[in-house]
Amino acid sequence: MSAFAFLFLQEHLISGASMILFNQNNVEIEYHPETGILEVRWIRILQEHQLSSIWEEIAKYLTKYNLKYLLFDATHIDYVPTMQYEHIELIFKMGLPTSSLEKIAVVVSETVRETSLIEERLAECPKLALYNYQFKLFHHYYEAMDWLLELSKFKI
Repeated sequence: MSAFAFLFLQEHLISGASMILFNQNNVEIEYHPETGILEVRWIRILQEHQLSSIWEEIAKYLTKYNLKYLLFDATHIDYVPTMQYEHIELIFKMGLPTSSLEKIAVVVSETVRETSLIEERLAECPKLALYNYQFKLFHHYYEAMDWLLELSKFKI
């Protein structure tokens, strides 16, 4: 990550004005107006019955703010349960707003070793493929932010 990218992220995300839109069931949804990012933080593993209602909240805010970037931060979770195709369909049964969303970044803890399996499962989801979203998994928060905002192309 370039020095510019790091300084930009520090100034606009850490000290910038953001809004907590939702905080419930071990999930926090935060909107960063300066960057157009909707950030979803998982504090603990969710139960399957919680996924649909959380996804409704995410879809609502993506549409309301016409956002291009979605960041899932699961760095506080050391274990990601094996996700079957049916579970992924459950998560995305509401669909995603099609108007503006371009990129989805997921940040998982370095202790999570099943990242390639997670990427394969998500790649199998027809609703993600239908809208041609860019999707990428990361182990570091700032790398995900850099990728979402393409800050590496700026050099100082």
